[in-house]
Amino acid sequence: MGGLNMDQNFANEFYGVKPAESQSPAPNTGDFLSGGTTNTGGIVAGQEDVSTYEGGLHRPNLEGGAPTTYDPILNSFFEGREYMARFDKDELQIEALAATRAGANEVLRAFEVGETGAKEIFDTFNNYLEYPRSEETIEAMTISTEQALKKEFGHDYDKMVGAAKRVLQEAAKKIPNLIETVNETGIGSDLNFVRRLVFIGKRRGFAK
Repeated sequence: MGGLNMDQNFANEFYGVKPAESQSPAPNTGDFLSGGTTNTGGIVAGQEDVSTYEGGLHRPNLEGGAPTTYDPILNSFFEGREYMARFDKDELQIEALAATRAGANEVLRAFEVGETGAKEIFDTFNNYLEYPRSEETIEAMTISTEQALKKEFGHDYDKMVGAAKRVLQEAAKKIPNLIETVNETGIGSDLNFVRRLVFIGKRRGFAK
C-alpha cells in the first residue's frame, strides 16, 4: 500500500517506534520464519522450554471461538498510534494505519482466531515494537526456537513450520508490510508466536 517510505525501518515509519540502533538484521542471520542460522544453544531468557510437553502440538490459547467483533482488541493496539498520526496531521500515516487495521480485522476473521488468541498476538506485536530486540538477541532466539520446535514436532517439523509460514504469507496479502515487520522486529523468532501460527495453519489444513 502506498504512503510508506520503504527505505525506512518499518517499526519507526509505520508505528512511530524508534528501534534500537542494533536492530538491523545481521548479514548471516535472520528471524526464524525467514530462515535463520542453524546452530546450537540453550533456551533464551523469555523463551519457554518445551521439554515438559508430552507429544503432539502445544496448543496456544486460540480456542474459544471467534468473537462477534475484534474492535476492542484492535482499538487497544491502534488507537494510540492513530491519535498520534492525527495529532501530527500525517495523512500518509493515517491512511497506512487504516489499511493495516482493516487488513488485520479481515485476517482475524478469515482464520477465525479466538478472542484470547487475538489479544495475545497483538500484545506480542506491541511488545516487540515498544521494546526492540538487538540483533544478538534475535539470533539467539532464532537458534532457540528452531531447537525447541524440532524437539516438539520431531519428524513433522518441516510440515509444521511450513504451515506457520503459509499463515504469515496469507496474512501478508491483506496486511501491509507484515513480513517486513516480523523480520525486522524479531517477532518471527518468538517461540510462542510461531506456535500460534502453526496452530492456525494446522486448523486451516496447511500442515501437509
